[in-house]
Amino acid sequence: MNAKRFGTGKGQVLVILSVAALVMVGFVALVIELGRLGTAKHEMNQAADAAALAAGMRLPNQKTGAQSAISVAELNGAEAVEVQYPKARSVSVTCSQALPSLLAGMWGVKTTQVRAACSQTQTDPVTSVTRHLRPLAVHPSTYTLSKSVTLTLAVLPKDAKALAKKTASRYVALSLGGTGATTYVENMEVGYAGTVAVRDTLKTEAKSMAKANRTAIVKDPKTRQALFQQAGRAPYNDDGATYSHPDYPYGDPRIALVAVGSNFGGGVTKRNVDVAGFAAFYVRAVSKDGRQLTGRFLEYSVSPGPATDAGQTDYGLRTCWFVR
Repeated sequence: MNAKRFGTGKGQVLVILSVAALVMVGFVALVIELGRLGTAKHEMNQAADAAALAAGMRLPNQKTGAQSAISVAELNGAEAVEVQYPKARSVSVTCSQALPSLLAGMWGVKTTQVRAACSQTQTDPVTSVTRHLRPLAVHPSTYTLSKSVTLTLAVLPKDAKALAKKTASRYVALSLGGTGATTYVENMEVGYAGTVAVRDTLKTEAKSMAKANRTAIVKDPKTRQALFQQAGRAPYNDDGATYSHPDYPYGDPRIALVAVGSNFGGGVTKRNVDVAGFAAFYVRAVSKDGRQLTGRFLEYSVSPGPATDAGQTDYGLRTCWFVR
């Protein structure tokens, strides 16, 4: 009898161990499945965030925004991308990935769809620009969205009367971080490294920067970084006659972030200008003498970070915010 009871007990232990092993295998499979789902969800969140930012930065250009969003999302592992524009200044991106099932595969569920969504919306006008401002301040009357305009260089205090007119199609050369043509050309080619904000008072160059304009914008034989030289290279290949509003490629070197000025000719030297806002100006052409700039003002977004103000006069330069 003792031998019989021993054999029965051994069989029960084997059954219990088998069941426990199955439970353990199932538990491990569940943990692995949940881990894979969690990782895939994280990847889709990152893909949606990056894609929405890419599209948001290109608003209001929905065509190139959607193309950029899809490209960025696919680079981040998304297999399907849906881009929608629910409002004029907002974009929503949904990314998905079909994840092969492990545990659920035993019940015929071969894949699990993992999705994530993110939205971007344009903010109110920015009140500061860091590292990308070109040394130009335009008269506020020159701002006309998307229409071709020609701006003429003014030098203070000599041209103060011309700048005092309400319809002055003028701009002034700013002295940012130093004076003279060398600093001006560097600021024009790569952007001023500091921060300029609304209500700042800036100095203007005492001499005409017309010749420096030709060097910094059209052709710089020393640096080869004039704006037109940069724009003529890949990926832009922009000769100034290719695009119409709003189909300009984001980051095109021909797009110059400029200050919008007020109170031209202030200060003791009569050479100061106050900052009233910021705009993006696409430079299509420069006159042979370097004084006149022809182009268009654009709606444009800068990288997230600058402060914004709903009460700020809108000159088309904004940033984007994430919206969940």
